[in-house]
Amino acid sequence: MAETIELIKSIESNTKLLPNEPDKQIKSIENNVFIPLEFTEIKPNSKNILLIDNTVYQNEILSYSTNPNTFAIKYSYNSNKDELEKLLNNNFESIDRI
Repeated sequence: MAETIELIKSIESNTKLLPNEPDKQIKSIENNVFIPLEFTEIKPNSKNILLIDNTVYQNEILSYSTNPNTFAIKYSYNSNKDELEKLLNNNFESIDRI
């Protein structure tokens, strides 16, 4: 019940509580605070897309450890989904797996 109340308070204040740091808050997408996607050189021949949440521990290592067929994209809760869609549509003819 306490978690539900916290969630309602979070929604009402247009913020989202960070799961591992409950006393810190970030602004929601509704307030148009977008965090850009992060990626290395675009590999147009990639058939796989790996989406990595930027809160994942040591996400840099995961991002740089992909095989040649995989394109890694780091995102945030506040990343813009339209930016992701545009990136994928403009740079990849076909994608086997996301």
